[in-house]
Amino acid sequence: MRRIWYLQLGNWSENSHWQFDNRYINKWEFDIDPESENLEGLNLRIVVYMEEPFVMKNSNNQYEGFCIDLLNEMATMLKFNYSIIEVQDGSYGIEDDSGRWNGIIGVLQRHEADLSVSAVTITYSRVEVVDFTLPFMHLGISILLARTKDDSDKGSLFTFLEPLSLSVWVSLIIAYLFVSFTMYLLARFSPYEWYDIEKIDERDRSIENQKNQFSVLNSLWFSVGSLMQQGSDVIPRAAATRVVAVIWLEL
Repeated sequence: MRRIWYLQLGNWSENSHWQFDNRYINKWEFDIDPESENLEGLNLRIVVYMEEPFVMKNSNNQYEGFCIDLLNEMATMLKFNYSIIEVQDGSYGIEDDSGRWNGIIGVLQRHEADLSVSAVTITYSRVEVVDFTLPFMHLGISILLARTKDDSDKGSLFTFLEPLSLSVWVSLIIAYLFVSFTMYLLARFSPYEWYDIEKIDERDRSIENQKNQFSVLNSLWFSVGSLMQQGSDVIPRAAATRVVAVIWLEL
């Protein structure tokens, strides 16, 4: 038989919210000064990786760059001192077959430095051995093209048409009109697209008893909504109109 012990860490109330016991309050602890509750007055060892424009050296052999500016702001706000250590193997951190890390991750794992301010990519394997702050930059795959003088002069209201050729746009418009007209005709001839208004809304007696939802405007609206993958409030009911709608969606 297993006995379960419960330990009270604090209390919560609607007015004061959480009130923790002082013995269990989460505090900052550092190897260089375990009694410290903040960074004020501490001298931290910062490991960096030399890469422009994040960390680099100027002509006076002084560190500069985006990460250095960020580090200086942190030191001013939190009132700590620091010394910079360059990673020797020139790597952000790669794990070998034995589970050992090199680069910045290895330096932090071996406690040779207290923290790092660098453009280190956050990965699942790295999170398992070191702690990351919120990322200060989000990068995505992009392509940069040189903008010539001709490109800057030809910008106009119809620039969005440039990715596709004229024949493609004409074919797309013809297909759009053909599908809309086909939906309209099939809905007119199919009895399953007609419904009795009195059975749906008995309050409206001023219009015809039979109504078809696929008017010319609704047919055009359904086709463009399907083309833009945004859907439509007009839904085909008959088998013929559904087949055309499925073919149009697959195209």
